[in-house]
Amino acid sequence: MKITLTDLEKDLTTNGITENFQQAGNSYAFLRMRPIVKFYNPLNKNYQTTIKQLNDMLPKNIDLETYSELEQRFTYEDMQLPLWAY
Repeated sequence: MKITLTDLEKDLTTNGITENFQQAGNSYAFLRMRPIVKFYNPLNKNYQTTIKQLNDMLPKNIDLETYSELEQRFTYEDMQLPLWAY
């Protein structure tokens, strides 16, 4: 989920959240929200909820050294999934 969100964020940063859209060849173009935004928003909300639930399950008295070890063990590159997994 995080990888997909990161990819979507890159796309939104590069291409923006709006686009010019034209129904037919002879009609006027108008500005609309890109469809990717409708996909990103609920996915981001679900991700935030999931992370909060996982965070709430962690022990409250974990020391910073243990946390740093765990954080260093899992990086974005380690979580790369094949395309079919998305």
